[in-house]
This record gives sequence, C-alpha cells and structure tokens, in this order.
Amino acid sequence: MKTKTFDLEAAKRGELICQGDGTPLRFVAIVPELVHYPVWCVRPDGGLITFTMEGHFFASDARPKGREQSAEDALMVVKTKTVWVNLYWTKPCVQTSGSIFDTEQEAVDHRTDSCLRTVSVEVPTNA
Repeated sequence: MKTKTFDLEAAKRGELICQGDGTPLRFVAIVPELVHYPVWCVRPDGGLITFTMEGHFFASDARPKGREQSAEDALMVVKTKTVWVNLYWTKPCVQTSGSIFDTEQEAVDHRTDSCLRTVSVEVPTNA
C-alpha cells in the first residue's frame, strides 16, 4: 500500500488513513481539550487511538528530526488505479506513445507492429 504524510484536513474529509504498519484507521474527531494528542481515530478492532495534529502516535512524536515515520504514526493512503501503456523502442531508449489506456485490451488494440510490450502502471488517484 502506498502512503503519504498525514493530512488532517483530508482525514476530516473522509479520505483513507492508516498507521505506518498498514492498519486502517477511521477519523473520528478532534478533541481540543487533549492538547498534545487531539486527533482521535478508530482501528478495525474498535480500539481508539490518538495522534498529534501532525499524525504522530503518542510514543513517536519525540523521535529525532529526520527519522522516518513510526509504524504507529497516522498516514494518508494513496489510492491508485491501474492503467496500461504501450512501450516502443526509440533510439536510444524505450518510450511510450504518450497514450494511457484504462484496460489492457484497449492498449493492445491501439499498439502498432513496433510495440515492444504492453505494461500496467499503478498511478495515484488522490496524490
């Protein structure tokens, strides 16, 4: 699963969120009275979990700057879709025709004799 940095506004809009280990989360509320960890989410097991406004889990927000996200931190799930492209040899490299197709069959139907191969590519739909 592809992820990106936690975005509180996107989470409030209902976009998909998860923890760094892939556990899905559902945004519930912001509780301003909980100054340090006001963002409330629910895990699939019904457990309530809280984060900082930046999506840091309580034990991980004290980590040194530059350190990677913790497995407990909240992240945004990047939704992807599969598209298909045709690859062609154009000296000195392989290129596409520039066309993107929604199905493999559509890509195959549009390729020419010089097509090396038709490949699938995952592209983000909410990046």
